[in-house]
Amino acid sequence: MSHAPLSPPARGVRARWQRRATVGVTALTLAVCSSVGSPSSADSAGLTIAPSAVVGGGFVNVVAYAPDGSGALAGTDVAGTAWSSAGAGRVGDRWVMSGGDLAAGSRGAALPRRLGVAAIAWRTPDQVYAVTGKGPADARLVVSDDRGGHWHTVPTPAFGASAGDQVATGANTHPRTTGRLVAVSPDSTSVYVGTYTGILRHRPDHATTTQVLRFASVGAGNGQATSMASVGTGLAERVYALVRDPDGSGTDTTTSTGTDNWLLEFAPATPNRVTRLRPGCLSGQATARPDELVAVSERGLPALYVSWGSRGLFRYGRDSRNQLGWKLIAKAARTPSTCGSAPALSVSGAKITAWPALDAIPGPGDGTTIVIAGISKGCGTAAIAPCQAIARVTVPRTGAALVTPLLTSDAQLSTVLPDGRPWWVVARSDADPSAPAWVKLRAAEPGYSEWVPGSLAIAPGSTPDALTMLMAGRAGVWRGSTDPGGTATWQPVSAGLTSTFPVAAAVRDAERIVALDLDRQVLVSSDGLAEQAPHNHRPATFSGQAQGPTAVAVAPDGRIVVGYGTGEVWTNPDAWSESASANCWRSLGRPAAGVISDLAATDDAVVAAVPGVGLLRLDAPVGCEADTATWSLVASEVVGAPGTSPIDLSAGPGALFAFTQGEGLHRSVDGGRTFSRVWAPPEGTPVAKFFGEVALDPARDRVYVADATGVTRIDQASTCQTCLGIALTVAGAPGFDPAQVAPALAVDDAGRVVVATVAADALDAPQSFVRLYRTNDSEATDLADVTPSAYADYAATTRGLVPIPGTGRMLLVSGGQGLSVLTDLGTVGTRSG
Repeated sequence: MSHAPLSPPARGVRARWQRRATVGVTALTLAVCSSVGSPSSADSAGLTIAPSAVVGGGFVNVVAYAPDGSGALAGTDVAGTAWSSAGAGRVGDRWVMSGGDLAAGSRGAALPRRLGVAAIAWRTPDQVYAVTGKGPADARLVVSDDRGGHWHTVPTPAFGASAGDQVATGANTHPRTTGRLVAVSPDSTSVYVGTYTGILRHRPDHATTTQVLRFASVGAGNGQATSMASVGTGLAERVYALVRDPDGSGTDTTTSTGTDNWLLEFAPATPNRVTRLRPGCLSGQATARPDELVAVSERGLPALYVSWGSRGLFRYGRDSRNQLGWKLIAKAARTPSTCGSAPALSVSGAKITAWPALDAIPGPGDGTTIVIAGISKGCGTAAIAPCQAIARVTVPRTGAALVTPLLTSDAQLSTVLPDGRPWWVVARSDADPSAPAWVKLRAAEPGYSEWVPGSLAIAPGSTPDALTMLMAGRAGVWRGSTDPGGTATWQPVSAGLTSTFPVAAAVRDAERIVALDLDRQVLVSSDGLAEQAPHNHRPATFSGQAQGPTAVAVAPDGRIVVGYGTGEVWTNPDAWSESASANCWRSLGRPAAGVISDLAATDDAVVAAVPGVGLLRLDAPVGCEADTATWSLVASEVVGAPGTSPIDLSAGPGALFAFTQGEGLHRSVDGGRTFSRVWAPPEGTPVAKFFGEVALDPARDRVYVADATGVTRIDQASTCQTCLGIALTVAGAPGFDPAQVAPALAVDDAGRVVVATVAADALDAPQSFVRLYRTNDSEATDLADVTPSAYADYAATTRGLVPIPGTGRMLLVSGGQGLSVLTDLGTVGTRSG
């Protein structure tokens, strides 16, 4: 485990922190936070979990209400899904990260990376479908039967993929452009999915998935699906798909020079009889790209509202004379005059350039519809993101639509969460996105411009006079509400979704804390995650760091060392300051071919663990100047296994320890130049995939190791030669239940051991922790169950426990829930349940 060197006692949900002086040591006290459930009476004597300013989830791509209004599901960029229930307060007041099996693996390149929830569609109040993936290589159709709690892949035909591959790979993937790539038929018998090459039809009751439409066969070969809708039932059912040609080749979703931009219509019974539709006034503008469509029932008949990029918002359906056709509803920046007259939204003189997000409900009166549109609008040379707006479009059966702005300025966004706490956002220090700038978290303020309305959802039960909406955007989720006068108020509600997906952390002291983020960030706090938000110094070169960081260590002099999934190591001697001069990251090269499993940093060396190779050493770098980094292999006998058995390191005063399952505990007393084995596990000890950790208690000269069988204590660890191990019991049993393994292990200031376990049957993806255990004192050999009730909400991350020296607290690196803090480390009795 990559802890800082420990010495004897001598930093989508966020919370306020307060300072207090305690025996000359700065401690952290959590202010009461209603968004995290209060501990039960059984918890009051044990561990409690509190959120910090660093929380999980990443950017939010899509949000969708459950059809019965019982809650909403949000899809994030790196941490799977999040559920918000209406059971306690309003939807959005509290989010719990779910779907850990969609999130990236906690050991970087060692686990599959099913990242990016791109679309969500509900079939029933409990069953929900989603598409995930960053692109052609990793896209999947997945389904959950418990509102996003757990997901499994729906087998789909392998169009163009390797023989025998029955999941969506290669060309058979989604273009990841909108949140409506999945449509459920009105009778719930079919689920339609848009891909790069065509349309899939999944029939849940038959457990079949087939391709019902291939774009190349209907004259739209370069098109990619961007939005889906299904209307009608039986023989009257019609499926609609927006397709757009990104660049004429069907491989890029950012530019438009091709001509395959259509609304396709077909009946599932005769899918090859396809009608290609496009507003007549756009017949000479084939390169105009459509963005999204939404279907709504008007007078018992379906109507489609289509955002056709910079050409405007159009309606396709029957008019008051029962004529089927297109009508321009609202103008955009490049609407041709031949499309007719229609109102336009003008926000401070800016021209509307796109309508990327839509939702609609039937409105009052005969044929009136309310459409809510999230809009991108040109704002000159906006450095980070274009300005945004949201409009309400009231569409009567006859006559012109009425466009009413609902959100036109960043200043209209509240910066306070539902419980009164400040809303934190990610901010850049340099307006030039290509510059090697640092990134930090800060309290939101008017003028923040990264909210980008990428997905909109109107709450079930909303009426035109009382709309409730959720908007998912780059920096989180907002809840909007309108009063009878039409005025909208917007409040951030995704306190736990918008900053980071931490994978590891290290602590130098009570003030200086560093955490690694799956999005290749290195978050640094210089005040113990207190009043100032953590900031982030990122290495100037990221081209080689596509797999993200996997290990971090802090040397006694404060130097931070970070290892990446690519095998490269970076260091920064002074990352604790926010000044630009402190951004002096330098590469230390690749110690060996392979993923960095762990790192240790001492006064005079850096030691890297590379499973399959061994331990490698480098003399401690000095300053920011680049020079040649020469690594030496110092322990080939500590080898582990790539993707199966990592090597875990811990550095203490005068000694450095390495632990690997099956190979035992190795020790170095000469600054990592040589290692010798001092303890071997009992013969026949099983090896559990990914796990095996070591933690130090330097005040008592002890080392603890954990594997699938349990925890072992080794006394006189710095001097013993053939060391003896004392096995700790687990809640009175000889070891862990076979359904559990121990990925997280730490020792607190008082010498008490704390262990977190996860389910052993799902090691290829982060899951909820199973239990928390702790010894009652430094001499106890029984790990008592001290699991608080709120613990089930936290997703597991290996190396997930990091002591904060001198405070009696520990960081809990809990994946999708972010960085949390374990407190109340008092004496407790054994408890179960």
